[in-house]
Amino acid sequence: MKRIWAFLLTAVLLLSMTFSCTVSAADLPQITLSDASGKPGDTVSLTISTDKTLNNIVGMRFKLAYDTSQLKFENKSAKILQSSIDPGLTNKGISKNGMVYFTYTGDITSPVKVVSGGIVSLDFTVIASDSEYCEVTLTVEELYADRLENVEIADKTHTARITVSQSTVGAVIAAIDGIGTVTYPDSYDVLTAARSAYNSLTRSEKLAVTNLDKLIAAEQEYLRQKTAAETAENAAAADRWRNGNAAVLSKQAAYSGENALTLNDREAVTAAINSYNSQAPAVRALLNNEINYLNKLKKYFAVLESIAQAQETIKSFDDNYGLFYGFTADTVSSDELTGLGYAVEMINNIYATFSDIPDWLKENFESKANLIKSLYEKARQISMYENSDATKAYNSYMDSYGSWIAKTDSQVTRDDILDLSLAIQAYELLSDDAKKLVGEELYKHLQSLKEYAENIEEDTEEGEDTDSGIDYIGQLEDGDTDSDPDEEPDLIQSDTAAQKDAARTLVRVSTKGISVIVWVLLISFGFLLILLAAMFVSQYFLNKRLKNFREGGASDGEVLA
Repeated sequence: MKRIWAFLLTAVLLLSMTFSCTVSAADLPQITLSDASGKPGDTVSLTISTDKTLNNIVGMRFKLAYDTSQLKFENKSAKILQSSIDPGLTNKGISKNGMVYFTYTGDITSPVKVVSGGIVSLDFTVIASDSEYCEVTLTVEELYADRLENVEIADKTHTARITVSQSTVGAVIAAIDGIGTVTYPDSYDVLTAARSAYNSLTRSEKLAVTNLDKLIAAEQEYLRQKTAAETAENAAAADRWRNGNAAVLSKQAAYSGENALTLNDREAVTAAINSYNSQAPAVRALLNNEINYLNKLKKYFAVLESIAQAQETIKSFDDNYGLFYGFTADTVSSDELTGLGYAVEMINNIYATFSDIPDWLKENFESKANLIKSLYEKARQISMYENSDATKAYNSYMDSYGSWIAKTDSQVTRDDILDLSLAIQAYELLSDDAKKLVGEELYKHLQSLKEYAENIEEDTEEGEDTDSGIDYIGQLEDGDTDSDPDEEPDLIQSDTAAQKDAARTLVRVSTKGISVIVWVLLISFGFLLILLAAMFVSQYFLNKRLKNFREGGASDGEVLA
């Protein structure tokens, strides 16, 4: 009997176990990955779900495999769909080499319940344009309950499909493929069309364009050819400009020598500069050296203008003093001192006026100037030897009043009347020999300047022309203006004393002239002392009278205003 009950009990247990196993296998949870659809450039979401509630879950690890040429995983896009799962305990999705790993690691002491439905969703961007669909395979690598026991599921692998619908991306890809061989400028339209089509896509659609690198390479090749063509054209334009202005560019910034610049070249230089300014910026960049040279030529015209003025001045010098070129140190005498003095004065003025062209002066005038200066020094030494007292008076007079030689009417004012009067008085006090050295012409010139200065105000009111100065330097004769122009000046032809006095000379003040100034100053100082004394005496008597008036008026009760 006992054996029968034992057998029955064993049979019941076996049946119970068999029934239990059958129910468990049928009720195992299923982990799946949702399907999706989208056109190239779209971002779609794939959801990992469970069809049954999972109790006491403490960890899970899912792996998704995909083709990186068809899909792009948007990192950190995982969205937790279970309120029981703390997002802070997940890795939010990590992508590597076409694999996405999602992990949840909870606390084994606090297991969670995962209800049926979505667990987590992840985003993928469709970049395939030549496929009808893309596949993503889900693998459940780990699913733990409390005490880290594996949770049995029906199937650990599930494949989802993303259906790809074609859009404008395909047309863009086709446009890029149709570019063909790039040539400048023929490929401009097809390149522009392909680039415009690509730029019209959304950001996601642009990611689906698989041949963008081909478009970029074609554009770079077009730009290279365009740059080369424009460079060649600019170089050709620069060469045409150089050839057209070759004559001007061959000019030298010099006053002598082959191809030396002249004032007649000013118009050509200006035209070349204007032509340069009309060129395109890229062409002007190739002509930098040429424009710098043209600007150098333009600045040199100022030197040429100064040279032209110097030539006129030196011609006037030759006309007035060229007669001295035939003298030597052995033939010059004190009779030529006056004329040589004027010549030296003009030489100094020439060097001071044209200091900006020293090389030209040295080349064209220095030998003449040195000759005149040496003759002047020789004549001065002879004159000093012949009449030392008169020479001293002459030198003194020149030191004080020599500057009036070059003055004209337009350069004097009424304030100069006193100085001119002193110069005239100083001349009149010179000895006859000293007056001969100074020359009567200077004396007349001083008188004329003084008369003009005295009449400045009257002439101005009457509206008369006040610019009527005397060209004293150019006037060597005092006589008939109708004389034969072929005759030599009286300064050289005549040996009479009157003709020597007519020659021009440098003027210097004499010691007698200085004494006149001293006397004038002493007389003025005396008048000043007398005036001060008179003022002092008047003040003394006035103060005494006021004192008496106050003393006498106090008793009468009068008030002094």
